[in-house]
Order: sequence, then structure tokens, then C-alpha cells
Amino acid sequence: MALIVSGGFIPDEQSGIANNSSIFYSNASEILSNQISNVIQQLGIPLDLGLNYQHGTGGVNVFDVAVSTQLFNNRVLINGNIGNDPYSASSNRDVIGNIDVEVKLDNEGKIRLNMFSHAEDQYSSYSDNGSGQRNGVGIMYQKEFNSFKELFRKKSDAEKLFIKQEKERIKREKKLEKEQKRKQKEPEAKN
Repeated sequence: MALIVSGGFIPDEQSGIANNSSIFYSNASEILSNQISNVIQQLGIPLDLGLNYQHGTGGVNVFDVAVSTQLFNNRVLINGNIGNDPYSASSNRDVIGNIDVEVKLDNEGKIRLNMFSHAEDQYSSYSDNGSGQRNGVGIMYQKEFNSFKELFRKKSDAEKLFIKQEKERIKREKKLEKEQKRKQKEPEAKN
């Protein structure tokens, strides 16, 4: 039965690998997370949502909510999570969170602005600001290449033409997909 419900075998308690209640809570939170994500996707909301609950030892349970989305035609990427602090015995915080925002500054997405705010964990200590939170901003340049020579070489006119044609082809395909989705929704709305 465990194989059907959880997609895996549950170890025997005598094995010392895990206790069955933690596996149950983990699988239940994963199923709930998948169902919520399916509903959100069916509503057409561009949001990925993840829930995680771990029944902790020593009375400290861990609960996390992760959110990810892409906005403005995939030009802004947002990833974040928030949850209780499992290390709160050593700090004054009950809730912690991390957020990463990436903004593509050019059309190709080679130049990006990165912003972040991360909470300290059990392995790090941000004692310089006393808040337990590290914030930052940076600019990133990204380029794909197969050799160092290719990294510094400018594109030929033929390569530029090919890239332009590929972008136009992708744009046409996206437009066609939108029209097909719209046509599929029209008969549903009439019913």
C-alpha cells in the first residue's frame, strides 16, 4: 500500500532509517503541494508553489513555503521561500525567508540585475548587521561559448541573421499557440 500512496517503500522502524510519521508528513505535504500547484496552473496563474512539512525531533517541526514565478514575458524571475526557523533556539527569529529577484536588462538576457535577501542558517553567521539577514545587489553578464577563442570573437553576419530568424520563428510559434488556446477556450465559454 505504501508503494502506491507514496511512490516508494517505507523502511521498517527497526532499521533506524526513518520513522514512519515523518515519512507520512513529508508525503502528505508533497501531495498537497502538487494539488495546489495543479489548481494554480489550471487557473492560468504563472506561479509555482511548494509546501514542505517535516515532523522534527525534539519538538521542532519545520514548515516551508516556496514560491517561484516569471513575470513580464519572463524578464523578471522571482524565487523565494519562507518558513519557521528550525534553529530559533539560538536566535530571536521565529520566521525566516529568502528571496532572489533576477531582471533581464537586455533582449537576449545576457545582462542581468540580481537582488537577494537570505537568512542565515546553522552554518553561517551574519553578525556584521545583527539582523541575521544578508542582502545584496549585483550585475551579471552571461555568454555561452565552446572555446575561449569563441568567447572573444564577434558574431559574423550569417550568425546574426540566423539568430534573428530563430527569434522570429519562436515569436511566430508563441503567437500561434496563443491563438490556438484562445480558439479552444471560445467553444468552452459558449457551453
